[in-house]
Amino acid sequence: MKHRYLICLSILIYWSPSNILSYLWGFVLLTIVLLGGNKIKQTIYSKNINKVLFLLGITFLISFSLNYFLVGSSINNLLWSVITYGSFISFLVALLLMRFSKEDIGFVLSFSIVITLVEIFFGYTQMVLSSSSINPFSMSAAAGDNFTGTFMRFGYAHIAALKISLVLIYVFALWVDGKSLKRTSILLLLIIGWLLPSALYSIILLLLTIFFYFTFFELIPRLKKLRFKTSVLFVGALVILGVILFSATQLRNVGYITNNIKTITDTIIKGDDSNDSAQKIHFFRTSFVDVPQKYPQSILIGVGPGNYSSRSAWIVSGLYLSYQPFYIPVTPSDVAKEYSLPFFEDIVNEVRWGAGSIIHQPFSSWVSIYIELGVVGIILVIWMIRLISKRKQIRDKRLRSLSNGNTIALIYIILLMIVDSILEYPQIINQFLIFVVMINNVDIKEDKL
Repeated sequence: MKHRYLICLSILIYWSPSNILSYLWGFVLLTIVLLGGNKIKQTIYSKNINKVLFLLGITFLISFSLNYFLVGSSINNLLWSVITYGSFISFLVALLLMRFSKEDIGFVLSFSIVITLVEIFFGYTQMVLSSSSINPFSMSAAAGDNFTGTFMRFGYAHIAALKISLVLIYVFALWVDGKSLKRTSILLLLIIGWLLPSALYSIILLLLTIFFYFTFFELIPRLKKLRFKTSVLFVGALVILGVILFSATQLRNVGYITNNIKTITDTIIKGDDSNDSAQKIHFFRTSFVDVPQKYPQSILIGVGPGNYSSRSAWIVSGLYLSYQPFYIPVTPSDVAKEYSLPFFEDIVNEVRWGAGSIIHQPFSSWVSIYIELGVVGIILVIWMIRLISKRKQIRDKRLRSLSNGNTIALIYIILLMIVDSILEYPQIINQFLIFVVMINNVDIKEDKL
């Protein structure tokens, strides 16, 4: 079975309504690749990343072992950390063992675009049926919650928006370097589909990402050389147009954004610690100041995987899941009970869900990695990201454009990891990995002009 078809199957699975399937698929895919019968030939790119993944696994075990008695942990916490983080790591290893050609990348990208457009149509239909209106931008902000595509799970509208935005980034990168009616039409459809779920933090962070990318990777280098590419003007105009479109069509969401900015400003500058202040800011402060004071080992090696604010820690907390399955015992650690769980209890008690709630939720991949695996974990994750995103010298114009898309997607993911537990959502992080690894690990023999 060609690897391109396994990747296309992965894309379908990561739009599946089954969370269990999404988490297990990385392990299944790795098994299929290892048992595939083809001779596995690793590149320097894949070997370097696998070395870091091995060190990360050792760090997992050391951190858990040293903290087992110190923070009241459980083997159950380690198990679910292996599953949630392992779904990402096993998928990455499987990708590194595959070989891809330029044609494979084009095939997978086209397939991903088609599936995403189908999901947008399905999500739009869900919104129309929920609000009895065909104009999505006349609906209330709550209508966007019904945009879940084939996830068919309430609360997954933001996941759908993030998945659409990751495909949008690569189409956008291609469009910047070669505009055509077809690309422009697809880009506009993806932008509309991305806006429909009203995932505000996705909108803000992606616009910020595009601004960062074209400022530091395009504008400043070209100004230094006194050259100015017309694509910079096009992108600048597109961002401005996007902001105007968003402001004109989703006034209620603009209100949420301005209110959130005021809440964050009051919390940071004025020191507001009332119940209406931005709880995520207090969560950051607690994580970086209070936890290390009581658990000094957390600075270097953390308090152990699954013991603080990773998704695995929430899964075993007894608070996160709407229904606690019998096969997931409730075993929160002492450090979680004291420091992180109170923030989630606040969300439940104060009903902090929906638009604008991101500023109150105690979710952050960077915080989870630091508190659970310490500075060692942070260094290894940054090292891994650097190796994954290391750009190959590519002569093909289309692949170069997609490589630029990789850079944009990387900045976007790094920002998302600040505000959400993105690293443990295989539906998002593994979709990001697909194109990053395929493009950076493309068979160089297939890239000759």
